[in-house]
Amino acid sequence: MNTKDPYTIKNEYGEFLIEGDSLDVIYNFYGENAPIEVSIVNKMSKPLYINWRKSGIMIDDIPSPYQDPGIHQLDDQTIVNFSTFLDDPDGLGYVKPYSRLNKQILELTNFNFDKIPDSLFLKWNTEADSRGDNKKYNTIRYIESNSPIYLRTFLTIYEDSMEAGEAFFYENDFYMSELIKGRGSLNKIEAYRNWRGDFFFVKPQKEKKPKPEKKAPSILEKVAHVTEQILLWAVEGSSGHEINQQSE
Repeated sequence: MNTKDPYTIKNEYGEFLIEGDSLDVIYNFYGENAPIEVSIVNKMSKPLYINWRKSGIMIDDIPSPYQDPGIHQLDDQTIVNFSTFLDDPDGLGYVKPYSRLNKQILELTNFNFDKIPDSLFLKWNTEADSRGDNKKYNTIRYIESNSPIYLRTFLTIYEDSMEAGEAFFYENDFYMSELIKGRGSLNKIEAYRNWRGDFFFVKPQKEKKPKPEKKAPSILEKVAHVTEQILLWAVEGSSGHEINQQSE
């Protein structure tokens, strides 16, 4: 994963860091199916509040909040419980002074990268293995405009007050810059061994038989449906205080 945002830098762990005087925001994509994790580091002597219901991710121009705002299905009509959306404390995150809050916000699925023809891959020394064995891997390189994965993230953070005028708003863009196809152990790749935050992996999965029961799609299932288009895009696009750890 990569970004062209001039205010976002990669730290030594491959994580995407947005640094500020009062707080830092860090994004990490490491793991199977890109389990997107966001961390908020509070540098102040007072707490911070994250409104997960007013934060979210946009894929293919389709937004999804990090916290389900209370949606119920009735007679093929979608009803949103706005009182739940506004008042449910589960929609808020709390970051103690001089602490760090880690939260996994989404996981992407149904990539089907294994279906991409081998003819579209070229032998490259990849960014993911720049300090590894210096081997060339079957790779497709992308720029932001033709990447099969393009994400836009939003965060709403408050200092003391829940009033809109007191909020910090963070908007960041990320895209997949390389697709590596290979077999065997992932330990061969330096980015995997070192748990780099700009690296995720996908394993081929067998087709599952359809289930007879139907249910209203969850937010994650909606995101999964969006990412089913990734195969098509990929084919067309190829050319000084101690910080305490806090989890939610």
